[in-house]
Amino acid sequence: MIDVQCSNSLIEAYNKVIKYNYLYRMVVSNGNHLKKLIPWIVGDFNSRPHVSLEGLTPNEKYGNLTLDQTSLRSLKAKASQKRKEHNFKNRCVNC
Repeated sequence: MIDVQCSNSLIEAYNKVIKYNYLYRMVVSNGNHLKKLIPWIVGDFNSRPHVSLEGLTPNEKYGNLTLDQTSLRSLKAKASQKRKEHNFKNRCVNC
């Protein structure tokens, strides 16, 4: 094994997401059509929150924004409790 000083794994991960989340789900008729789709795909990808970025979008992370993790944990706990209550109230009576 040889130590690698740089790796293209980050861009490969990005390419995988682009292929599986976008391109394989679309009908792309030709290269010109693909060129028109790429700006939308990149914009959509960069404006969605990512778990690996602790809930930030790539655009927010690039702008050095941060989230208040304590507040976020509290909101997640409240949402989880509301979801459990809703599911309990709307459960199947036959189960």
